Amino acid sequence: MNDIKKQIYTYYNQVPVKENSDNSLKGVEMSNQIKSLIESLNNAENRSEMAQIFADAVERGEIEKLDPITYRNGDYLVRDVLTYVGEKESQFLKELTKKGISIAPQFVDSVTKGDYTTIVTRIDGMDGEDLIPFSQGYNLLDDAAKRRAFQDVKKLVQANLINQAIFTRGNAAICITPKTKQIVIPSWSMLRPIENNEKQSILNDCHDIFFRK
Repeated sequence: MNDIKKQIYTYYNQVPVKENSDNSLKGVEMSNQIKSLIESLNNAENRSEMAQIFADAVERGEIEKLDPITYRNGDYLVRDVLTYVGEKESQFLKELTKKGISIAPQFVDSVTKGDYTTIVTRIDGMDGEDLIPFSQGYNLLDDAAKRRAFQDVKKLVQANLINQAIFTRGNAAICITPKTKQIVIPSWSMLRPIENNEKQSILNDCHDIFFRK
């Protein structure tokens, strides 16, 4: 594990745990179809078997293929990525789920086979529909949704962490859930440690993004 990952895991311990959280992943439920998919992937012997499992699940209508590496079932997203990316992001999402960070997808499970890792996450309020780009759906957000997202960012910043994806051009990495109209950031591979002298600037920038001041 490199120094940056060690630093990030150290900072996770400083993120406040969500009230009523037992600091575990027990509350993340799985649909029967997702359970079956994960079991089949775990039993696969090689990459070609995994590809066939995905193809068969799509054919049966159990998952929907969104792009070459992403599948969907209700509130669940299944991403098939390179292991060096997938293992890092899986560990990050596990910790964020334990901490109750609502702007991050809930970690459900992951399966690693050689060079590829399948990550299964859950985003409440998606319900089989496309996430809404932040720039297009901003007017759908109420003040409570904006405050909820900003409070999560404050928790991260207080623990010397930030997801750099928030600042991508046009806020392209930020989405809104179609059913519940909450802010979510699907990708957390750009999570990074920050210095104390960055904190206020980051908070100001995030406040301007969420509240459009």
